[in-house]
Amino acid sequence: MTSIARVAPRPIGSAVAPAGRVLVGILIDLAALAVPVAVAGATAAAGLTQLAAAALIVALAVLGAQLRLWSREGTSLGWRLTGVRQVSSSDSAPLGLTRLLQASWFADVRGARDPVDPRLSSQLAPPVTAPGAGIPVAAPAAQASTSGVIAPPPGVAPRASDPEPAVRYRALLSIDGRIEGALGVGVVLGRNPEPTGGERPISIADLAREVSKTHLAIRPDAEGRVWAIDLNSTNGSVVTHASGATSTIPSGGHAVLAADDVVQIGRHAVAVQLVAS
Repeated sequence: MTSIARVAPRPIGSAVAPAGRVLVGILIDLAALAVPVAVAGATAAAGLTQLAAAALIVALAVLGAQLRLWSREGTSLGWRLTGVRQVSSSDSAPLGLTRLLQASWFADVRGARDPVDPRLSSQLAPPVTAPGAGIPVAAPAAQASTSGVIAPPPGVAPRASDPEPAVRYRALLSIDGRIEGALGVGVVLGRNPEPTGGERPISIADLAREVSKTHLAIRPDAEGRVWAIDLNSTNGSVVTHASGATSTIPSGGHAVLAADDVVQIGRHAVAVQLVAS
């Protein structure tokens, strides 16, 4: 059953389309189909069989194009004009013909973030590690700060006279160029992710089906490092470093993220910004 009301989960930054715009889009679609059908009926009644056949072919072409748009992109001619997209309640991706009866919601793609439109550029904070500092490799720590404030990363040392570090950093999560809140104890990303601990689940709509249901975890550890942990995804994850070089995190693998690293899962870019707090 389809509902125009808000349905969770939905991607951060997206919004439910007003019911009026949904209905106007439907009326536009009906009109686009009704015109050639009416022409076909009128010309057939007048004995103009060739014109009637041509108008009927146009009507079928319009219907086929509308069904293709809806099944692949969750939209139509009318909804494109009114800024509406119909997506699944479970993963905020277009339903397609195979999920026709699943619950869904109507996204406002004019006044809010389109849930299936990834933006690949992530603007990151300047590096907080010393130039050329090595990144230690170790297994992720079991415990992390619950406040979202982590100790300085390697290369940023506290002054000996201070009871606490002179500078502390807050880790912020960026997805497709948008800040999605503090990293906290960690997040789990995917089409419909299931967190394994206290991490915050974040759903990512994926039109191309390249992101797994539970794909990637981003977690800080007690030493100030931030880990990207692939949760046995189908396609793995790719890290793009500040130098432009890339490295792959295989399914089930993990890696420490340095400043300016961007993790790509499917067509989506995930990064962590460290800002002074």
